Amino acid sequence: MNPVKFDDMLAARCAAAEPSASFEESIAQTLKTIEGTASSPSRRTRSKRSARRIPLWAPRAAAVVAAAVLCAGGSAYAAEKLGLNLWQTDNHQMQVSPQTSVDAPNAPAVIDGEQRIDQYRLAFSYLPDSLPDRVMDVDTGYFANGEGFEGYSQFEPSIEYHTYYIDTDESVPFSGIESGEVVKVGNREAVLLQFDYGIRHSRRQTQTRLYVAFPDERRIVRLQTSCEELRDELMAIAEGMTFEATDETESLEFMSTWSDAIAEANYDAKQVAERAAGDYTDPCGALSDMSPTDEQMGSFRSVGEAFSVPGSENLSGTVTSVAFHDDAPPLDHDEMPLGWRNLIGEDGSIGEDTLSFVKYGDGQSATDSFVKQVSSPLKLLEVQVTLVNEGAEIADDVYFSPYLESVVHRDGTWSQYRRVSECPGADEAQNGMDVNEKGCFYHESVEDGVIGGIDGSLGSLAPGEAKTVRYLWLVNADEADKLLLDIDPDCYGDYADGAFGQRFVDIRSQ
Repeated sequence: MNPVKFDDMLAARCAAAEPSASFEESIAQTLKTIEGTASSPSRRTRSKRSARRIPLWAPRAAAVVAAAVLCAGGSAYAAEKLGLNLWQTDNHQMQVSPQTSVDAPNAPAVIDGEQRIDQYRLAFSYLPDSLPDRVMDVDTGYFANGEGFEGYSQFEPSIEYHTYYIDTDESVPFSGIESGEVVKVGNREAVLLQFDYGIRHSRRQTQTRLYVAFPDERRIVRLQTSCEELRDELMAIAEGMTFEATDETESLEFMSTWSDAIAEANYDAKQVAERAAGDYTDPCGALSDMSPTDEQMGSFRSVGEAFSVPGSENLSGTVTSVAFHDDAPPLDHDEMPLGWRNLIGEDGSIGEDTLSFVKYGDGQSATDSFVKQVSSPLKLLEVQVTLVNEGAEIADDVYFSPYLESVVHRDGTWSQYRRVSECPGADEAQNGMDVNEKGCFYHESVEDGVIGGIDGSLGSLAPGEAKTVRYLWLVNADEADKLLLDIDPDCYGDYADGAFGQRFVDIRSQ
């Protein structure tokens, strides 16, 4: 094999870019190791029978391999002089680092004992037609095509952005990476990453991020979306992205920095690594950390039995009716939780949910995987509660938001129902979004038909006034005989042994 060809390959990969110190150190170490091996053969290679001459081109070949690995195909090496490096460290982990130096533009200056930097405003010359015609405020951080759910970019089409000041050239270890590459955005270098955040609500949770380097301003801008239809728009938005000088300075102490990006990534990786496989419980459940005996639980409240509303001095409540529907009664489709809209038809028909049993991955060597998926019939649970103001003054901002608790009773002990135990090898059982949720995201006043907001506020009640509210949940049909209504999810009450059951109304279907 001709060593000149390797030199040509190296030159092509380098693309006239000057290597970073870390890159040259890696190559030097590789050459040193192999040359040392060539000059000092092991005891085994000293045997004439087993000795194999290491060809002269081997060190250069190893350098080419090292270049290919460190450069992720060559792009990262060429990008060093323009702003970003990228390399892979595990099956689903990549490192991204900016290429900076102490004399780079916009280095911090000490003014009145405080580190300050030049201030810029991020401007956009292009917005996708599918997003609203609104001015992007650099302090807002997103633009979306829906009101009220912009933060849930996994479910509502949106694009978010964030700006980091480059205070270090250390690398960020991104986990849960499906793919990554260095790309060109106009005359700038950028890193395009496809994240696999695992499986949530029976859907694989993905996100596309574009990190664009602005060396002159010493900034990196992150654009991201979880909407497939908007992924191509990231590049178009980034090409029309500029920083406008404000002729002012700002304190580095209050800036988001690349060091913060490192901390964020490390925190995310830690959260994934610390998931307790095989021991999942719903933290919102009243029985998530306890298993009361029959004696500790005592008797449940019954439908039709009045109770004092926890957290309120003068409100009383009564569960007046409970019904499990195979078809949905008339509902405002636009006011439904997002996860219901593909499950409940305009004619009231209720579809089946995809129930998933998931095996956790660590986000580095493996990501979440499906062990099994099944179709689960659903029912619409309707619980009507009548609230009465028994005080002498107006009750403002009335709030009552009961939760569901799925329970099992076995050998004289009550515990939270854990469906995952039915599937060996799975770490978690997942429903679709907004199916079998503990909290209620759709409630309606019977008197005036007003549909409540996500905050659960029921308005005001005059002295002696009553209001009846319909609370609705989509639940798995096979859990209908396991459901209790938790009337004190915020834990206002102090329940002694033998009275814990008074926290629940028994709504189990027979």
